[in-house]
Amino acid sequence: MKRYLKGTLLLGAAAASLNAAGYKLPEQSISSMALGAAYVAHTTGADTAYYNPANMAFMDPKSQFVEGALTLVHLPSIDFEGKQYGLLPANGGTKVENIPVGHLFYVSPAFGNWRFGMSVSAPGGLSKRWDDPVQKLYAEEFTLKIIEANPSVSYRINDQWSIGAGLRMVYTDGTVKSDGTVGGARVARDMTGDSIDWGYNLALSFRPTKDWNFAVTYRSNVNLTVDGSATLFYGSPVAPVYKGNASVKVPLPATLA
Repeated sequence: MKRYLKGTLLLGAAAASLNAAGYKLPEQSISSMALGAAYVAHTTGADTAYYNPANMAFMDPKSQFVEGALTLVHLPSIDFEGKQYGLLPANGGTKVENIPVGHLFYVSPAFGNWRFGMSVSAPGGLSKRWDDPVQKLYAEEFTLKIIEANPSVSYRINDQWSIGAGLRMVYTDGTVKSDGTVGGARVARDMTGDSIDWGYNLALSFRPTKDWNFAVTYRSNVNLTVDGSATLFYGSPVAPVYKGNASVKVPLPATLA
């Protein structure tokens, strides 16, 4: 039985693409970074388990595939210049962030027409923190960590058609902080929480010839129902006006490719 192992360490600055995508991280492997959406139809490595599980059925049936990657996301400081209420200086800057993001993929050997896969990835997240007084009043810290475990299965209908499906288990951990003064009174919040939420993914592949590949995949929306605690201050610097439970929903949007 053959085994394929692929390990990669990427160090780079990805601020522009990450800012454009918000908190969603669409790039989950080296090949997907290079080929983008076209990779869905022609996946060839262990990351097939994530991008198109239906294609697992067309991989070498006697082999198993393993792939891992670690990316260091570098977010440089963002400087802001402006005025508060049109009068008071409100210049500030964010902290530099260096965030490791890892991925792990596995595809089993074939069991007849069936095949199984597993992916562990980070489909969203990142962090932004401010140190300056005006910005801290509204957004001292926003940190969101998302880890997804996605077991999947494929079935080879014939030499041209295959289908795939998977279960998405998404773990989320979030922190929101702000701290400042309004009219001499302290206004602050400290909120933390986590959750485990569920979704699914579906895939269909069609290979009319060895040179043509067509595929469609769907990853369901997952509402991240983050539950935790909140401490709120207004007026007193030490006595909170509220300390108790808190919850928030963060959508992890559906994707069709």
